[in-house]
Amino acid sequence: MKFTAINQDKKRDATHTLEKITIDGQEVAIDGTTEFKAGCNLVGGIPSEMAKLTEPEGACVTHVTTTADNPGFPLGGTKDVVFDFDSGQVTARAAVAAPVLESGRVNRQTGAEAHHESETSTTATTTTSAANSE
Repeated sequence: MKFTAINQDKKRDATHTLEKITIDGQEVAIDGTTEFKAGCNLVGGIPSEMAKLTEPEGACVTHVTTTADNPGFPLGGTKDVVFDFDSGQVTARAAVAAPVLESGRVNRQTGAEAHHESETSTTATTTTSAANSE
């Protein structure tokens, strides 16, 4: 579960806490401090991606890791995500994405190769037919 929350409370001393996140009613595990001050950001994501980030100097950003099971949500679809803060709830519609794969480690078979070969053959046949009918 990747997200960014911004504390835009007009009270400059207001600190808020993200208490929990649910996806379609299923709770997301959050690891880290979820309290953030006014004008600050809370950024969350899967542990492998968050490990690549550093805490920026001069910016008020807190990183947390999130883990959620996919009980069969269809990739490319959307689900309601509810963020429960100490000050209220925010609901957003979020895309369901495939797990992040490490670059260069996995060769993906997409089926596009077969489609491309079929498309080339069809084009050649169509061209020949058109030439013969003239």
